[in-house]
Amino acid sequence: MTDFKFNSLKIISLNVRGLRDTTKRKALFLFLRRTGGNIFLLQETHSCELDEKFWRSQWGDQYFFSHASHHSAGVSILFNKFTGDILEKKSSEDGRWIVMALKLDNSIFIILNMYGHNIIAQTKQLATDVYNIIQTFIKKYKDAILIIGGDFNDAPNDCVDRFPVRALNSQFKLTDFLIDKLSLIDAWRFLNPNSKEFTWSNSRKTLQSRIDLWLTSCNCLQYITNISHCYAPFSDHKMITIQLNGSKHKTNNKLRGYWKFNNKLLEDEHFENSIRQEAKHIFGNKSMNAKQKWEFFKFKVRSIAIERSKTLNINKQAKENMIMEAIQSLLHKTFLSDDEKTNLTQLQNEIDKLYIEAAKGAFIRSRAKWLENGEKNTSYFFALEKRNYKRNTITKLKIDNNICTDPTEIANHVKRFYEELYISKFNEEYSQKFLGNLKEHIPSISDTFKSICDDPLTKDELLNALKKMNNGKSPGNDGLSKEFYCHFWDVINPHLMEMYKECIVQQEMTATMKQGLITLIPKPNKDPVMIENWRPITLLNVDYKILALVYAQRLKSNLHEIISETQSGFMKNRHISNNIRLILDLLDYSEHIDSEALILFLDFYKAFDTVEHPFLYNALKLFGFGENFISIAKMFYKDISSSILLYPNTSQRFSINRSVRQGCPISPFFFLIVAELLSLRIKNCPNLLGLSIFQKEIKITQLADDTALFLKDRNQVDLAISTINSFSNASGLHLNLGKCEILSIKNVKYEKIHSIPIKDVVTYLGISITKDIKSRQKQNFSLRIKKMQDVMNMWLQRDLSIFGRILLTKAEGISRVVYPALSLFVPDSTSKEINNLLVNFTWKNRRHYLQKEQLYAHSCKGGFELINFSDLNYTFKINWIKKCLQHSNSIWYFIPFNIFNKIGGLQFLLKCNYNIKKIPVNLSNFYQQALLAWKLCYNHNFSPHKSIIWNNEDITIQNKSLFKQNWIDKKIIYVSDLFDENGTILDYGRFLNKMCFPVTSKEFNGVMKALPSGLIQLMTSHLKYQDASKIDSPLMINGIDILNKKCNNKYIRNTLSEKRHITPKGEIFWNNLLNDINWKKAWLLPDKFCINNKVKEIHKKILHNIYPTNMFISKFSNIENNCSFCIDFPESVLHLFYFCKLSLEFWNQLECFVNSKFNCNVALKLKQIVAYFNSDDKKVEKSINLLLLLSKFYIHKCRIKKTTPNFTIFKFEMLQFYEYIKKINTPKASNTEIICAFLFDR
Repeated sequence: MTDFKFNSLKIISLNVRGLRDTTKRKALFLFLRRTGGNIFLLQETHSCELDEKFWRSQWGDQYFFSHASHHSAGVSILFNKFTGDILEKKSSEDGRWIVMALKLDNSIFIILNMYGHNIIAQTKQLATDVYNIIQTFIKKYKDAILIIGGDFNDAPNDCVDRFPVRALNSQFKLTDFLIDKLSLIDAWRFLNPNSKEFTWSNSRKTLQSRIDLWLTSCNCLQYITNISHCYAPFSDHKMITIQLNGSKHKTNNKLRGYWKFNNKLLEDEHFENSIRQEAKHIFGNKSMNAKQKWEFFKFKVRSIAIERSKTLNINKQAKENMIMEAIQSLLHKTFLSDDEKTNLTQLQNEIDKLYIEAAKGAFIRSRAKWLENGEKNTSYFFALEKRNYKRNTITKLKIDNNICTDPTEIANHVKRFYEELYISKFNEEYSQKFLGNLKEHIPSISDTFKSICDDPLTKDELLNALKKMNNGKSPGNDGLSKEFYCHFWDVINPHLMEMYKECIVQQEMTATMKQGLITLIPKPNKDPVMIENWRPITLLNVDYKILALVYAQRLKSNLHEIISETQSGFMKNRHISNNIRLILDLLDYSEHIDSEALILFLDFYKAFDTVEHPFLYNALKLFGFGENFISIAKMFYKDISSSILLYPNTSQRFSINRSVRQGCPISPFFFLIVAELLSLRIKNCPNLLGLSIFQKEIKITQLADDTALFLKDRNQVDLAISTINSFSNASGLHLNLGKCEILSIKNVKYEKIHSIPIKDVVTYLGISITKDIKSRQKQNFSLRIKKMQDVMNMWLQRDLSIFGRILLTKAEGISRVVYPALSLFVPDSTSKEINNLLVNFTWKNRRHYLQKEQLYAHSCKGGFELINFSDLNYTFKINWIKKCLQHSNSIWYFIPFNIFNKIGGLQFLLKCNYNIKKIPVNLSNFYQQALLAWKLCYNHNFSPHKSIIWNNEDITIQNKSLFKQNWIDKKIIYVSDLFDENGTILDYGRFLNKMCFPVTSKEFNGVMKALPSGLIQLMTSHLKYQDASKIDSPLMINGIDILNKKCNNKYIRNTLSEKRHITPKGEIFWNNLLNDINWKKAWLLPDKFCINNKVKEIHKKILHNIYPTNMFISKFSNIENNCSFCIDFPESVLHLFYFCKLSLEFWNQLECFVNSKFNCNVALKLKQIVAYFNSDDKKVEKSINLLLLLSKFYIHKCRIKKTTPNFTIFKFEMLQFYEYIKKINTPKASNTEIICAFLFDR
């Protein structure tokens, strides 16, 4: 028999009596999530295939269906934070059952969700079908735990499980059949032999029965920790629960929970007053020092917060239950009065508010941006929360070559691993020897920099550090958030400063400042069962992070004084793409390297986690930092400790005697100081020969700990390793030789050097590096595009506006290919594929209703600002050109500098009328694409007298443009230089006399013959001012110097986009009907208010004349085109939103409301409704425009819901909108709130 081991599993079953009503479905989903179940078996869902995407998006996790009809049957299985895997799934075609095979840790489960029939014949067929499918699964998954749950429509015992008791009869019983044939047990009855409970009853309780059951295999019983029947809203059935736990080990009581402050408490007046009173009491106590006061204050904050949260949660739960019951009562009624309709709308909005609050909670946990700003769709957060929960949870680990799933054993192993990792192995002798050999090569910081680091703390620095922290980040073990500090800054600021001063004087932090909480993040594309493949990130308390961030900012300000340009990590104006581009340049121009050069890619084992603290202090001293700063660095690491977060608990605490903690603001800069010593050692090792190209030797580049060595030949590898070992012995950073790799610049026959493999393909900083250019492109883009496609397809299930989808194309789409595009040539076919994918996603992979260029356009021109990847790629290449021009002698750009120098240099080339294919030097495809990008942006403004001879696509020999440096040295640059002052072309003799230039007649004639006759004729006709051609103008893009800060990414992309601008067809349509529309004002109107993205979308679709009315849709599919409201006329945009009698009645009521409110005589005609309202009174104008936007959206909602516009309900929704806006803390929301207050006299 299998020894099952698995973590707790909670399965819930409920007959939901239909989920077609949106509000009911939303409320039930919220209710189900609050139960904490992992798997939900729902019956009577009344679903159909068309519902799948939307229902799944609302749930936000895995959701599986078996459909019947809109009004009967249907079953579903839903998952919530389930950390196992789905092995197989089968479902019936009549919506009666779904069966799944699941794996959780080492255990296999077969779970079947069933909805029984009331008719005997159908019940018999159902029994046979279920038996057959279960037998199939049992044969495949032997020893699996079998659980059948659901509404069987059959009580196991009609005497005990029904009220009133039903007489025994011989009719077929589904439960008896399954129990007998599959050797199952009625689990609830087995564990409650003498109890009498029912799971279904009619409204008057005159009929009751236990028909919702758990039938389980015998091997399941030992793992059941709870089985119960509970009340559930919206159903006449009870919710039945079965909870299993397969861990035979007791819970580790040494693990502690992780508390986080709930920022919602900051809105609670009672909590606010309690904290301020407590602060006054504690900080006024003169018997404690500053450190003691601060620690006691944090303790009291936690106590007050926990107590207040409990109270608020109890009240909230009671309110939620009351709302659900009230909705249920109204939904049972056949007809509703107007008051009841309004009440129902109010209750629905209350549920929406609860749903949004739940979404914000998930948002905190997911650390993701709310892409649907204003859209009531929580699936984004729930999906991400689930994804992060599963990602960050260690459910199994390889321990002593065996896979372990026991949480206690895992926790002990993880703690032991990190406790040993952080034990210091520092050797003072090795450290002094290494630093002594390097002392003469170590630069010293300036006196100014030294003074900056040593200066006393200031209050402004503390506040600036706090403001720099991101909202929503996980706090340290004290649980207090950055938002808490901001809210109470006026109270805590002076006492925090006093505490910091005391810490610095005593050279010791408070107890909680010393403590960290390690959270483990799996490394991408690594086996998560190996503990080494999890990255430790230390969550630190905000009070510690404020102080560390102050000194990090000081250190960062002038660190460039000592960190050489070969280090790109964490340094301002240095970029990872430089490291990649340098290696690709070496491969692309390997013919300029004489030796059998190679690149050695180093891998340090747990680099940040193994830095020895004394070595860091010695390094700081050698670089010239002052005693004050060094003592503060020592304070940061004195007696520090950590525990490990193993959801949902934390391990015992252990000491941290080495490492610069990932998660600490100052750690990256301390690490750079340590890594710089390796760089200095490599560069100044006289016997170690680097790679030479264009008379320059390269030895090392770094991005934090990612290090590449550039060596002359294979003979240098042993010396390089030996040199690194001396650094390792001193610093604590040791090579992981098993993960080091070599890439040979030239083709070589040997396979290894110093046991390090020579690879054809190396993954460096996330980019596949290979000499094969085609393979390089495929490996770096194809998989990313496939991932992008998969993610986009997943998001298609969400109910997003077009703005939400476009935001996703940036956050989840283009962001995936930006990184390789910064360093690599991107083929046109790749750019086209990416653009097509993004455009198709924007239109949900359906018909495109606008041209692509209109999607790309700026919003002020009717566009949606979708990013054109081709333009973005060209922007990256132009930025690379800018950097080349600015830093031509840098290690990162000296190769292109030397290549372009063969044709006059890059700056000169960019002014030429070049053709990439005709340039007389070998250019890599990356350089070619950069030059093409420039040509698309730069306007040459051709004029004959300013035409340059060299690199000119019209002046060629054997189809190659000309370049002669000796001519340029003599200032012979322009075509006009080959003519005299009268516009006559020079012959050989006159050329020699004029230029004093001893060129051969053959060379002269070659250049002159290359001049096109048409160009000569133009020069002869137009050359008047020879000196004008000599003016050296700057390189401009659309009138702005390329090196000007204004010439940024957005400006370059807009320049490229403007060249393809088209007038929207909607403008043409409405201009034929309406006069004098200010289209910029019309397009930008929604951006003036804090409104839902879907409101903006309706406004724009109307302006573009692509709103999907029945008449519009009938062009593409066979549907009736009658109006959804009046049914009397075809439903066009004009009719639906204006001419329909029901819409007109709504507009008339709105008009009366406005005129009554503002005591004016406003007429709401077609132009105002479609575009905007104008008034001299700007307050009135804004108010009416907000009403018009929300009114159009309300009419749209009525059409979707198949109701007619009702001004009373609209007014109520406006009041609800006002309440919602008041809770948003942005300038735009504040302005919108003022307008609402003006409208409703609030």
